[in-house]
Amino acid sequence: MVVDLNKVLTEMNPPPMFVDIRKLLRLQYNRSIDSEVLKIYSGKVDADMQDWLARKAAYCLLKGDGDNVYAWIEFISALDIDNTKIIVDYINGNQDLS
Repeated sequence: MVVDLNKVLTEMNPPPMFVDIRKLLRLQYNRSIDSEVLKIYSGKVDADMQDWLARKAAYCLLKGDGDNVYAWIEFISALDIDNTKIIVDYINGNQDLS
């Protein structure tokens, strides 16, 4: 059996994701987490995960006393690698955030 060591190492330590910081800040300051999370993940995750993400976003907003920026930080920091990749791709590819 041959094992591809590079593949194993990449899976253990995924390559870093880079996000356009200006777009991230525009998202945090100008987009409501409640509605934006649904747009970001619609069609990209199953219904159960989308429901969990929507509830997590609402909880983060409640935890931060309605502070949208705080809610985005809490929400993004709670994501796993797959859901982080989805949001990073959304931010980097969204021309409306330019």
